[in-house]
Amino acid sequence: MNTFTFQSPVGDREFYDFATLATKHEFNKSVSSIKSLLCKNGVHCKTSSLNEWLSQSIGFNSAAHLLSELPIAFCAMEAIYELNKLLNNNTPNAILFESLIYRYPDEDAEEKWGGAYDFLQQIMKDVAVKLNGTTYKQIKISNDLDLFWPHWNETPTGDWQAYHRASAITEFFPAYSKLDRVCNITFEKYFNFEDALWQANEKRGKVLLMDVFLTLYNDDFLNIEIKDIESRECEFLASYIRDRSRGLGYQTDDGDFFERHAAGFTKQGFYPWLMKQTHRNDAISDLAGDVKNDPSFPKKSDALAELSDHLLSKGAIWDAQQALEDAWELFSGVRI
Repeated sequence: MNTFTFQSPVGDREFYDFATLATKHEFNKSVSSIKSLLCKNGVHCKTSSLNEWLSQSIGFNSAAHLLSELPIAFCAMEAIYELNKLLNNNTPNAILFESLIYRYPDEDAEEKWGGAYDFLQQIMKDVAVKLNGTTYKQIKISNDLDLFWPHWNETPTGDWQAYHRASAITEFFPAYSKLDRVCNITFEKYFNFEDALWQANEKRGKVLLMDVFLTLYNDDFLNIEIKDIESRECEFLASYIRDRSRGLGYQTDDGDFFERHAAGFTKQGFYPWLMKQTHRNDAISDLAGDVKNDPSFPKKSDALAELSDHLLSKGAIWDAQQALEDAWELFSGVRI
């Protein structure tokens, strides 16, 4: 399992703020996409130079340094802002990435957060200084607004800004679009991650990865079933959950999430799985101990109803039934 390293502290930053690079191929694809965007606007530079500038804009000393640290996650709009500055410092052009106006996904961001347009205003000041006393003109570079989702103009009023922002980030960092298959990244602002992490921590005294994924799925944050999430996106989600949890002071535990995910939550029966949970020191481990000492337990059954009926026939208390439901959720990756 690869853990993504965050170049900026997660803190309370939202999920959609981060772009990712997991492989050298993804890095090269970003460089190629940015170079194509620049060339279409009459800005020409060497690929080797752009490699270095992009790496520096993300927070590394060099491209070699960045590639040695993969996989990484970083604040996308901040990287675009830093790249804009580096291009103006190292090329004869006076460039303005108009996408900087989409620093936040809400058109009311300036009122909500303050300084939503500070990126754009700072670049405009830098451009004005560079053009002063010359005959050069400012080069405004716009992104393909249809790149992320071509039907953005059919969305409810107010959502267009989120789609424009996602399109801009996708053009600079094409891997960003991979996450949209998994979750609605343009609308993540409506999902309360802190509440989900608080609930997970309250439930077990720590944030268990499977609990959070189940909440994401149950609350329709995920577009697909947990078992269908590709490893790369699964690893990034897990890395984000860990970092944000730790920022809130919560202990995190992967449990056997990645083992179960790799197996598609199907290849191992419930009984063998439960027998591996005796170390947990919680209600599920208590249940595992009781089941281990029950020779009549239906060891070949994965049906929750049959397992529950068996506990009832043994006079199990409510706590045992609840532990069974919790265990079955973790085992199956399905919220009941």
